[in-house]
Amino acid sequence: MTEQVLAEILTKYKDTYLGEDYVTLGAVKILSPVATDDKVGETPTIEISLPYPMAIAREVIGKKLTEHFHQHKVEKVNITFKQEIVSLNPRPQTKHQTPQLQQVKNIIAVSSGKGGVGKSTISFFLAKSLSQLGAKVGLLDADIYGPSQPHLLQSKADMQSIVGKDNTMNPIMSAGIKTMSLRYLLDDNKTPAIWRGAMASNALQQMVFSTNWGELDYLIVDMPPGTGDIQLTLCQRVALSAAIIVTTPHQLAVIGAEKGIEMFNKLYVPILGVIENMSYYVCPGCSEKHYPFGRGNSKKLIEEAGILAELPISADYNDGSQPPDSTTKTWQDLSFSICLELSKLSINKVPEILVAND
Repeated sequence: MTEQVLAEILTKYKDTYLGEDYVTLGAVKILSPVATDDKVGETPTIEISLPYPMAIAREVIGKKLTEHFHQHKVEKVNITFKQEIVSLNPRPQTKHQTPQLQQVKNIIAVSSGKGGVGKSTISFFLAKSLSQLGAKVGLLDADIYGPSQPHLLQSKADMQSIVGKDNTMNPIMSAGIKTMSLRYLLDDNKTPAIWRGAMASNALQQMVFSTNWGELDYLIVDMPPGTGDIQLTLCQRVALSAAIIVTTPHQLAVIGAEKGIEMFNKLYVPILGVIENMSYYVCPGCSEKHYPFGRGNSKKLIEEAGILAELPISADYNDGSQPPDSTTKTWQDLSFSICLELSKLSINKVPEILVAND
């Protein structure tokens, strides 16, 4: 089995999720010797490096790829997978270069046009699900006037644990996620941030650029609602990889979400799609779906930006710290689809196949 034959077989298999073959993706590395004209090779070991979390995909792809080799009369082949999350930085000229951000591969803003649509809860569950998928995740609570992530994370911090070297801050680890919030820096949970826009923007920049984030695959940013100073500061000072828009079907929420989309479009931030929260309610008596905010209000919004998920109203979310068991797979699937959308944006389609000499 020669390298050329292996490459030809791999070009005929398209990745289940990205829709491209692995040679085109530049994802193939042959680790063990293969045959030459005068030598019979060992059972080849092939390493596939993929730009998305492998927790869900590893078994699915491994089975399909093995079957693909069998169909091409290759009975023995060792396939290993390597998770190699790609950094998507569409606007490098805007990135504020600090050591604290250099190892952060992707920064995803979760935004809404109005408050009360569940943006913070969704940010939390996305970060938690991404971590469960095997990604290195951070969560920045950028909602300066209404920081709520510490409550959702059920985490507390003291200044001694936050203060780092050289005027930096240490993130607070919670549920395997690196987190930072203004709530950690205030005296207590009842202290409001009664600040003008400039002061709030400065506080946000300090949390973004002075936190020792370390190596992260994804930094989820829980944005404040609306399109004000803080949003503009973040978009202009940080090279956001992409944005997610959260809304409900209510007309006023949709109007606000449309403004948010327009803001990101003007600032050249890619939009991954819309999450319509509180879309419907499932009656526990008859199991039928009911739509308290009506249907169709988000149609234009979804046609423009695409839909990522429609999430139900559920009393189980009142606690905020744990999604209902019945929706765990929903959150994992949603988080994985977001990773795939980012991967599709970042794919560098340069055909290359690497052969290790050792």
